[in-house]
Amino acid sequence: MRLRSTLILGALAGLTACSDGGPTYYRDVRPIVEGRCVRCHADGAIAPFALDDYERVRAFGPAVAQAVTTREMPPWSAGPAEVEYAGDVSLSDAQIATIVDWVEAGMEEGDASSPGDPIEEVEPAFPGADIELELPEPYVPSQPDDYRCFPVRWTPTEEKFVTAMNVLPGNLEIVHHVGVFLIPPGNADKPFEWNAEDETPGYECFGGPSGGRAAIPIAQLGAWLPGQTGNVYPNGVGIRVKPGSTLVIQMHYNVAGGEPAPDKSRIQFSVADSVDKEGWYAPFLDVSWVIGEMSIPAGEAEVVHTVKADPRDFFELVAGQSLPFEDGFEIHAVMFHMHQLGERGSVARVHRGRETPFLNIERWDFNWQRQYVLSEPLTVEDGDELSLRCVFDNSAANQDGGGVPRDVNWGEGTDDEMCVANLLVTAR
Repeated sequence: MRLRSTLILGALAGLTACSDGGPTYYRDVRPIVEGRCVRCHADGAIAPFALDDYERVRAFGPAVAQAVTTREMPPWSAGPAEVEYAGDVSLSDAQIATIVDWVEAGMEEGDASSPGDPIEEVEPAFPGADIELELPEPYVPSQPDDYRCFPVRWTPTEEKFVTAMNVLPGNLEIVHHVGVFLIPPGNADKPFEWNAEDETPGYECFGGPSGGRAAIPIAQLGAWLPGQTGNVYPNGVGIRVKPGSTLVIQMHYNVAGGEPAPDKSRIQFSVADSVDKEGWYAPFLDVSWVIGEMSIPAGEAEVVHTVKADPRDFFELVAGQSLPFEDGFEIHAVMFHMHQLGERGSVARVHRGRETPFLNIERWDFNWQRQYVLSEPLTVEDGDELSLRCVFDNSAANQDGGGVPRDVNWGEGTDDEMCVANLLVTAR
């Protein structure tokens, strides 16, 4: 069966076939691969093989065609929703058809002296570092998937607004993703206490930056995935960071494909003294889940948990402060989070009884969590609600490593679960 049979491409396929004999690597395929693949698929990077020249792409051609046809690559889990996203790195049907046609036609090299035009860069570039912080000491991962948190003191002595974040991995081959969390001054020493309880550098923290320890105000400051050009906050948004704060750097190391090796990554920040809009990363979930009311029974193949509510009181509870959302707020970006049993989920605004989905995860993949930036902010008015839906599979067939199903509930551990929409919000 032809690989294209899984897609409804119709007339698009005809658009990709060139009049002089079909697509070639240099003219048609290389611009797509270089624009969406080689940041990860390069020597010394996180991907298991490189795709940075003709011979390598040709060697993996069928696998590449399969991965883009099933949309496993490039990683982009957001399905159709009633919004548009900025920085959408997914391939168009026409681009997928070009790669499939090229593979099926024999993977012709073409003329290296006449390459095709680069495809559009959709993610904003990191504007530059005003502040750079480094992990306190090198760390060697102790397991194939290792989640390790490192507390770092925020160095500015005056209040600043973070407007963009970037990561410079110390070891590109093992840094899978990075989350950065903000601890305000009142609890700034607490992560260092957690760190002191662990004999190795940092402390274990699979589900979140506290690693299941004491509940204190913790806000997301940013996230990074391999291949990103930096996490630039949209629409003039900046997040306030007070002097005396602590940052918790959550590192996800993946060493399944090789030998553990040291990492000492650096985190860069662009900052400003003032911004157009002050932003907050605010989690939306059902508070009852946290106290044990998110049961996912052993053996159940489809368990659904939903919540619909005005989230503003919960935003303030988590932030530990009053927020200026009396007249509503605007959503600029969303990060969705479940653990290993997650199957799919969605987040929507409910306005006058009508739901507007602004994130629809059709196939959840814990390994490819990212922020989805809305092209235009979504306004949530006073009287509106948000709706969150998570679907879990706790059947025997969906156990990591072929384990036996067990009853699961909310928690930060590897074998626990979560259902959270983390929203980048500003006042209206």
